[in-house]
Amino acid sequence: MAYDDAEVPTRKEVEQQLTDLIQGQTNRESIAAWAGRWILPGAPPVEAPAVWDALLKLVAADMETTDRPYLYGEEDFRDWLAELRDKAADS
Repeated sequence: MAYDDAEVPTRKEVEQQLTDLIQGQTNRESIAAWAGRWILPGAPPVEAPAVWDALLKLVAADMETTDRPYLYGEEDFRDWLAELRDKAADS
């Protein structure tokens, strides 16, 4: 995957991705793929710990489980968004 001109996502961009996911404007598969490209070896480093933590969670947004279609749901996504905002406020 080429990262030549790619800039790592900002807190605001990650917030928007989470908001879009919660509002149904994007699907969990596409957001997991989007987040996944930033945590792969060779990706530009994500310096902001709050952004990194959110990306690690978003990679699992489409994770399936045996007792329901997906491991994480809208309540989890809302919690992730609140946590991202809280961590950003602390820094």
